[in-house]
Amino acid sequence: MVSSKNITQKEGPRVSVVIPCYNHGHFIVDTIESVRAQAYPNIEIIVVNDGSSDPETIGVFKTLPEDICLIEQPNKGLASARNRGIETAKGEYILPLDADDRISAEFIQRTVEVMEADRDVGIVYGLTQLFGAKSGLWPQPAYSMPDMLFENMIVATALYRKSDWERIGGYRPEMRYAWEDWDFWLALVALGVRVVRLENVTFYYRITDQSMTRRLSFSQKLSMFSRLILRHKKLYLTYPGAVLRRLLSPSSRVVCDPRQ
Repeated sequence: MVSSKNITQKEGPRVSVVIPCYNHGHFIVDTIESVRAQAYPNIEIIVVNDGSSDPETIGVFKTLPEDICLIEQPNKGLASARNRGIETAKGEYILPLDADDRISAEFIQRTVEVMEADRDVGIVYGLTQLFGAKSGLWPQPAYSMPDMLFENMIVATALYRKSDWERIGGYRPEMRYAWEDWDFWLALVALGVRVVRLENVTFYYRITDQSMTRRLSFSQKLSMFSRLILRHKKLYLTYPGAVLRRLLSPSSRVVCDPRQ
């Protein structure tokens, strides 16, 4: 049962937490409770049912408190579901959160503080703890734009401005099966925004045997990677030395995700 505890708002929502869900009803209660536990008060929660067919998930949706916005759509994939939720969002800041993950109690407070202190900052995220089929601290390297071209070191759950989402046209629905968040981050970085990583664990990422990126074949990864290069070729051309070193070094990891 989802808690009916209200998040006290002083001036309406400043942060919109968007939770797409496809048949993850057995996880989403914990996900929502981690948002309910936030110290930051001005939050709205938006759940997007992406065409779930699982009876347990449908049952959970029926128990959601009235202060949680539930949006229904046919199954169109994660990128489309996020976009649908963000279209409805009233907050200045957006926090995407998958329906099987969790955030720490200080996540929103700390990320908003960073964004408020510097308008040039456009993405804020923290360290990631893995749990489920794989556990331990995700060994995220420090953020580097050249390295970001070959590894998505920013997890999908990071805070950004809705105005920036509008500027780039949202997540690309054609990235239906993987890396829609990597593609989105590269598009934001191309706007010139700064990226800040908090040096403490703020995000808990569930790994299951059915995790999308764990099921991708190497050929599928190369296909998705080629889409990234074609869309963001200006970024790749901006760092020719880094690109050559990656491609020519036999020890370099290309399209690798340590969560897999």
